[in-house]
Amino acid sequence: MSTIQIMIACHKPSMLPDNPLYLPVQVGAALKSERLAGMQPDDEGENISRKNPQYCELTAQYWGWKNLQADYVGLCHYRRLFYFGDQTFKLDLRNQIVGEVMTPYTLQKYGLNDEAAMRRIIEEADVIVGNDENVAVLATPYGPQPTAMCHWTAHNRALIMTDHLNEMLSILKEKYPEKYPAAMRRLNSKTFVGYNCFVMKREIFEEMCEFEFSILEELEQRVDLRHCHTQICRIYGFMAEILFNIFVDELQHRPGLRIRQVPLIYFNDTEKPQNLTARNDSEPIAFILDTPHGYLFMPALVSFLKHMNPMRRYDITLLHENIRKGYIDKIRALCASYPNVTLRFVNTEVEILGEMKEKTSRLVRYEPFLPWIFSGDDHLTVFSWYLLFQPGFDALFDLPQSKPVLACRDVLSQGKINDIYPDYDQFVVEELKLKNKYDYFDASVMKLDLAALRAMNPKAVYDQICSTDVRLSRWDALNMVWQSQVEFMDLKFNVQLPSNDYKLYAMPFAPMTLYQAWQRAQKEGCILQFAPDDPWYPIGSVLDDLYWQYARESGVYETLLAHMIARRSEPPVKPGRLRRTAEAMFPKNSRQRAWITRIFPKKSRRRAMLKKMIGLHDL
Repeated sequence: MSTIQIMIACHKPSMLPDNPLYLPVQVGAALKSERLAGMQPDDEGENISRKNPQYCELTAQYWGWKNLQADYVGLCHYRRLFYFGDQTFKLDLRNQIVGEVMTPYTLQKYGLNDEAAMRRIIEEADVIVGNDENVAVLATPYGPQPTAMCHWTAHNRALIMTDHLNEMLSILKEKYPEKYPAAMRRLNSKTFVGYNCFVMKREIFEEMCEFEFSILEELEQRVDLRHCHTQICRIYGFMAEILFNIFVDELQHRPGLRIRQVPLIYFNDTEKPQNLTARNDSEPIAFILDTPHGYLFMPALVSFLKHMNPMRRYDITLLHENIRKGYIDKIRALCASYPNVTLRFVNTEVEILGEMKEKTSRLVRYEPFLPWIFSGDDHLTVFSWYLLFQPGFDALFDLPQSKPVLACRDVLSQGKINDIYPDYDQFVVEELKLKNKYDYFDASVMKLDLAALRAMNPKAVYDQICSTDVRLSRWDALNMVWQSQVEFMDLKFNVQLPSNDYKLYAMPFAPMTLYQAWQRAQKEGCILQFAPDDPWYPIGSVLDDLYWQYARESGVYETLLAHMIARRSEPPVKPGRLRRTAEAMFPKNSRQRAWITRIFPKKSRRRAMLKKMIGLHDL
């Protein structure tokens, strides 16, 4: 049985296959103070680890050349791995499979943990490389180019310097004159095999390394990188791609050599999934931050930290949508002085929705799947980010719970259900299919019995959400799948504040007993819900004062002020332009205009509000 070692060049922690044929290598290890767990550093033995900023993944290749003795040696990247299976997947313009997110599911899907299947294909070949790319369909700063040479020169000053490329070809001609004509033939074709990814028999690998590094070492002596930007300084990684392509072309013309081309799988993200099981003796909490603006969450976090029980431990998971690292650091800093708080960040676009895209035919909300996302926990308290926490809110965690979901009734939605215009009422009944429409709950504060909810079939949950063509909000989706599983708690644990004109209009339509309970809750509320799009409205209100009080302690006070000023200073669109747009979208006597009239009947208060907002006085 042959020994096989396929190096995976990594510069950060990554999700990786669990397969003995792969050897993760930390590149540039000599320049780092941290050793990545489970990886071979490239600065042991004979190495060029310190040259990683210029040589990229080739520091791993060089380390393998000088230190590995396997029968087959390979190299790929943490984002790019070979597909050794026999299924057919859609390929992108680069002739590779786009794998979205690397997860246990996708590792299984693409057979990346299947040692036996990989070994069988590798041992049947002398060389394995990726698919040919057609450069004529690939973008460059100057558009698609007809040949590989033109493709690279079109990246002059962006990825490479043409002078450096010409110098490298001159060295090739000097050192290997017999290879030069074939090399130029290849570069003047439209076919290219890139990325320095391969699996080769040891003797062929050594021959390639001797060829590439002898040229690159000479090139180092001839070019001056002192004033080049970061991308240009990666010169030897890029030049190695060209040399690799030339070497592979020569191999393809050697008689009797067994060469196999298989597609590479490109993963958009390889973040290592976090264990979402709460720490021992901690209260598991999830904050849902469905905005990329991390600073908007920070007043809510300040209010939570100020009024939480210092004797209780909290394990907080922030489910976010691509918020910037700078705000992640600020949030960590806010929590750092509270020893009873542990904090984790999960990018839902990557770690949750990415896998759902792989598994399902259409994108659905992830919130109904929280019982399986937090599979190691029995219970979870879920908060939206647009809340302010007041003294006494911590009593929420001690409330008894007899049903899987503990939440508050949604005053606004029930007002919309009772509105004199029945559109929303019909939506709740016909699309959400609620058995009792007046049990519609507010999902911004929920206590979940995860163990009980996991009794549901996740496939049935998915099918139920997909039973409507309407794009559901988070609240709609949760009400659809968790109806009849909800126990209602005192509204003081989630007081919706009337923070815009429409809420002021709709809320009084809620059932009288609910509306009266809501009015009482405003006076004793311990969790206040504000409008996520305009939290400081109305200016001068109690909420406004509270919000800015917490904002001043958040570390992003000036950012929040700038956000408010920007929102309030947005120039209004001229009525003439709006009118022309409306006329184009909703022509008179059209079905579209009839639809508008149905929702906003003539001479109705609703229609008057619409006209006031957009200035269409002749609508």
